Amino acid sequence: PGAMSVQSLPLLLQELGLEPRRVVLEELLKEVCHGRPSEVLGFRDVAAVMELLRAREGFLVAELDRFRGVFQDFDSDASGDMSAGELGSALSWLGFPYTNDKVQSLYKESDMNGN
Repeated sequence: PGAMSVQSLPLLLQELGLEPRRVVLEELLKEVCHGRPSEVLGFRDVAAVMELLRAREGFLVAELDRFRGVFQDFDSDASGDMSAGELGSALSWLGFPYTNDKVQSLYKESDMNGN
């Protein structure tokens, strides 16, 4: 009662519309289970995995750290926001050399605070 097998977790997540990469799920389980191998997850474990998965948007901790580092490196005025030019430079450095029009489009789609 109140427990499920680790092997069942990907199916549960899939039913909820979440399909994390295997490596991400392994990292989350290792963190939630405090590095101990576990075959069974309780409700709190499953809830913790889901919370971390959503908070990290499906990325590994190392990937998020890299994104933050790139953001800080290319936020040339240290404003905490990226201009379209800074975004274009960062994307090019990451290996996504978009045209200026595409960068402008991406910038408009992702500009959360309108500046």
